[in-house]
Amino acid sequence: MPDYIEHPEYVVWLVLALALSGLVVAILLRWVPQGHALVVTRRGLVSRVRGSGPALRLRPDADAHLVATEPGELPLLVRGTTADGTSVRMVVRAQVRAVLPEPGTPYRDPVVAAVPAAEGVLRRAIEDAPGDDLTDLPIRLRRSWPSLTGLADRETSPLGLRILGLELLELDVVLLDADVRPPSSALDAGQAPADPSALCGDGVGAR
Repeated sequence: MPDYIEHPEYVVWLVLALALSGLVVAILLRWVPQGHALVVTRRGLVSRVRGSGPALRLRPDADAHLVATEPGELPLLVRGTTADGTSVRMVVRAQVRAVLPEPGTPYRDPVVAAVPAAEGVLRRAIEDAPGDDLTDLPIRLRRSWPSLTGLADRETSPLGLRILGLELLELDVVLLDADVRPPSSALDAGQAPADPSALCGDGVGAR
């Protein structure tokens, strides 16, 4: 007769040992999924960077940040004013890839840090554009995508995010600010304003 039948307490101790081992592994290890890296920080500084697979939880006072290492997409929302004072709003899709930080450097969220810098490059492109022919603005912007991509990438790479490409999704000309309204007397009297566009916050421009 097997020993575990004659001594059932062995089975109990074995089950307890396996459960305890599983608990220790769950506490000390975490799994980093494929296509991601684990950035461990202490007091705001990068302590270590681990690739996909099991990673040890060595210190309870450390923070862990899961960062995607494969290329992805990120929307950029930009509003600027052309040289003649026309307000323009555009939506751009950026192809991005994270830059893993070096140990010992300060950690900052790459998206939070880099998105304003990329949007600033596109905003300056709008500000440098002449406003005499806005229908041609999307064409000029698309022609300048290679140079704008390089400029944005140089701005964002030190912040932890590479800009691999840009795609214009939408471009609108803002005709009137949202907080500007027709005189209240005309609205109270039920009279339509002379210019119907005065009631519209935005006008659709070239796309």
